[in-house]
Amino acid sequence: VTTKVPGANEIIINNKNGFIVSNNQELLDKIVFFSKLDERAMSIYRKNCIETVNKFDIKLIVNQYEVLISKLLNL
Repeated sequence: VTTKVPGANEIIINNKNGFIVSNNQELLDKIVFFSKLDERAMSIYRKNCIETVNKFDIKLIVNQYEVLISKLLNL
């Protein structure tokens, strides 16, 4: 659960791998909602979260930078 801060929407896809809220009441509502999820729904969120985290793996990020730098040096 996060608020609408810069960068949050790059990581959190609302209602897929987390929740983006605007105020305290929405925060409370999402916490309560999340606490009541059954195992199947929780499993779906868990899978989506793992997929998101894998996009930010340090090895992947370093490789992307290496490719970018290589391209820039070969211009």
